[in-house]
Amino acid sequence: PHLAYWGQFDWRGEIDFETDEQWDRFFDTYQTWIVAVAAACKDADGFVVGTELDKTVRFTARWRQIIRAVREVTDAPLTYAANWTDYERIEFWDDLDVIGIQAYFPVADRPNATEAEIEAGWTKLMTQLNAYSAKVGKDIVFAELGYTASPLAPVKPWSGREDDPAALPVQLRCMR
Repeated sequence: PHLAYWGQFDWRGEIDFETDEQWDRFFDTYQTWIVAVAAACKDADGFVVGTELDKTVRFTARWRQIIRAVREVTDAPLTYAANWTDYERIEFWDDLDVIGIQAYFPVADRPNATEAEIEAGWTKLMTQLNAYSAKVGKDIVFAELGYTASPLAPVKPWSGREDDPAALPVQLRCMR
């Protein structure tokens, strides 16, 4: 499940609050919501307890509480979908079944990269991810993976779609 954007936040990874009371309200309502979603999906093959909530991950105890509450309503394997920039900051992987990553990694140093450059980028990245998986003792699942139709796709896979005629071939190279 993804939280929609609202108010001052342009992206769920920007959700941040100034006071303990605001954080408590966020986590209390979030836990109620995510447990209800998990209960509705209790027979799922897997369940993500949170997605790209980058500024919340420092609240390890609150995430552990949410994970325990979700486990009470589903036997599905659980993960958190960490943004590609933040998966190494998660301190609660030990309470989850797998490491979840939103895999929008830059895999090349330049727009319009060749397929060989993109493949070399993924090879390097997979070496790093395999080492992290071994260190944590958990398998990794890509909770999301994709590329926008943009010449920048190998450098910024999350960047907006463009009407540039060169965009689609670059997107297809990345997908291959």
